[in-house]
Amino acid sequence: LDTFGVALLSGIVMEGNLNYLYQPNPYSLAPELLDHEILKPLSERNMRVLMSSSLGIREVEIRKRNIELIPLLRTSTRSFVRTDLDEPSIEKVDGDLDGPANVIVAVKRRKSEMSEPEGYRLIISGAGENFFRLISNKGNIDFFLNSLAWTNFRDESITVRSKSLFKFPLEISGNVMLIYFGIFIILIPLAILVSGLVVWLRRRHL
Repeated sequence: LDTFGVALLSGIVMEGNLNYLYQPNPYSLAPELLDHEILKPLSERNMRVLMSSSLGIREVEIRKRNIELIPLLRTSTRSFVRTDLDEPSIEKVDGDLDGPANVIVAVKRRKSEMSEPEGYRLIISGAGENFFRLISNKGNIDFFLNSLAWTNFRDESITVRSKSLFKFPLEISGNVMLIYFGIFIILIPLAILVSGLVVWLRRRHL
């Protein structure tokens, strides 16, 4: 990554601002969308890109002059980078790096001359696999597809896609499943049975 002017921070980004989380978990990030053509359609529709257990990304001090680094997603000023992964505290401790932290950046090679092609475009994410585990989120899908369009110099394809009619399976925990089982299989039939018995007894004594 040094070749492209960036490096990964040694540690996991933790967020202290609940407005930048999608779950009450400091690793469950819903970072700020910055100003870029990839993100503009998402920002206009108040869509969020979700990430989990992300590394931070920083700009290296010495890089080629024709390489441009553009932050795309950034955590809040209350975030920090946990460098000691054995530390159980969810609050900032000594040794943690101050936020905000860039978690996804765009990199492109600028033209040195008007006749020279741009060269390449890259999207670098600190989350990797954990980003794709949340791909069911509409914002993640559109961000990924817009990124593909941008890196392939197809800027006209950057947009918000129409909503898919495909429904992802509902995921519920074992405890919630037991609650639903008790309500629909036991309580509701029992209530119907008791109501019917009461009506039958009243009519019997008429």
